Amino acid sequence: MTLVGLVAKNGILIVQFANTMQESGMSKVDAVLEAANIRLRPILMTAAATVAGHFPLTLGDRPRRGRT
Repeated sequence: MTLVGLVAKNGILIVQFANTMQESGMSKVDAVLEAANIRLRPILMTAAATVAGHFPLTLGDRPRRGRT
């Protein structure tokens, strides 16, 4: 579920960035392409950090209950 939220957030950020560029005079297609190009690296870095952060959870040997 975390990755679904991350994808939605990234989509919203690209659209907002493209809208800002379009308001400054760029065409719609150029604004979308430029926004996607500029935002790609931060999106990939965030996704990689999220996956890396969740990876140790997959190495657990069994589900834990409230007690240790």
